[in-house]
Amino acid sequence: MGIENNRKLIVNCLLLTSSEQAQFMRAAKSVPQEFVGDPAQRGNMAWTVIIPEELKA
Repeated sequence: MGIENNRKLIVNCLLLTSSEQAQFMRAAKSVPQEFVGDPAQRGNMAWTVIIPEELKA
């Protein structure tokens, strides 16, 4: 039951350290992730994220 999606991808916009990214990768199991958040913006109340065009589809 349900729709099978063979093109799954998580575009993660959070400002994560490498160890936090590793935790997200483990939690997502076999679903690939692209991390686009800039960790240099950590601590800001708001941040800007640019999602590359090739990931928007």
